[in-house]
Amino acid sequence: MPRNDCPLCAGNTEAAGLGPAAFDLRRCIVCHVVYLPAQDMTGHALESQEQFFRNMDHGPWQRFLDVMNASLVLRRLRKYKSSGRLLEVGIGNGNFLRTAQASGYDCMGVEASESLAWSFSRQNSIPVFPGYLDDFARKMSSERFDVLVMNHVLEHIPDPLAALRQLCGLLQDGGIIHIAVPNVDAWEARLKGWSAFEPYHLYYFNPGTLSNLVRQAGLNIRRIRTAERFSGWTNALARTLLQREYQQMRLSGARTAPSFQQQLALAGLDVARVAMGAVTLPLRYVQSQVNRGEELIAILEHP
Repeated sequence: MPRNDCPLCAGNTEAAGLGPAAFDLRRCIVCHVVYLPAQDMTGHALESQEQFFRNMDHGPWQRFLDVMNASLVLRRLRKYKSSGRLLEVGIGNGNFLRTAQASGYDCMGVEASESLAWSFSRQNSIPVFPGYLDDFARKMSSERFDVLVMNHVLEHIPDPLAALRQLCGLLQDGGIIHIAVPNVDAWEARLKGWSAFEPYHLYYFNPGTLSNLVRQAGLNIRRIRTAERFSGWTNALARTLLQREYQQMRLSGARTAPSFQQQLALAGLDVARVAMGAVTLPLRYVQSQVNRGEELIAILEHP
């Protein structure tokens, strides 16, 4: 498909005017979704993601954020389903799946990286299917789940509409789907260093474009809102002001564990995150209330 045709609706597009110039992000003038024209999630891109999750920052601050984020997601889920079978699509570092299992859900995962899937399963005794969502939906078509969780995965998938329909087919009657994606309407998205600008993020949604896609997939929206992360502004400003240095650290850190100097830099960034998070509390609250938070969260169900 030509670059100037929207991959979701085939509509005409225009330059989005967002993100690093090298990404050349486009915005559809028909369905308004923002997307990355060169969509290649095979080979090197998948390897880069796997290396990133294996060697990502596991310092005290990141571990604290992992626990807090998992607790927030579980708090949302319990409002609708406090127990039952739970499937997470794209387990990342596995922290949410471990927390959900400890909270009483009967958990299972799907992970595109086979090595991450097998490693997590062995270490945590939680079954993880090695492969993509469409592989799982085809091979495990009789499986049904009370809760489906897809946190920061939909933006990586070349055909997000097909993925939502596959989730719908795996959902038990009365079940719910929890989806989180970056919100391209976030105020930080006007900065070149916004943390969601990554070469393996193929789509960028806002509340309107995600709602339209969800309805096309045949799902109802129980709730859709945005949230502003504690470190959102710190990360975006640091990456914008130190773009070259960040990319060097990011690329080397994806291949190997961080060096001592990089660990010191990350520790300094952690201190800045705490201070900036406290100072920006009123701003972050306003952002969330006016749908300009950097995380877009949707709770979905069968019609």
